[in-house]
Amino acid sequence: MNGMAGNKKILIVDDQEINRIILKNILVRESFEILEAGDGADALEQLAVHGEAIALLLLDIVMSPVDGYEVMKKMASEGLIGKIPVVVITADETQEC
Repeated sequence: MNGMAGNKKILIVDDQEINRIILKNILVRESFEILEAGDGADALEQLAVHGEAIALLLLDIVMSPVDGYEVMKKMASEGLIGKIPVVVITADETQEC
């Protein structure tokens, strides 16, 4: 991962704070600047501010009011989807009995 480090930023988008904390603790050791968003609307704001300075987007799909699919649609319409790699992260929190 050191190839991306420099002054590049990683945006972690997840509505579960614990997931953001875990990912941040892993990635901060690699000297990345970590940005966080708690939902898709926050992610779109971060993308508007930082744009292509974001080296990687870790994106949860299941969020409200703006979900991960909407974030990717907006990124595509603004020409960012091909410039910022997106890794989809999600969790199935259902429990089987």
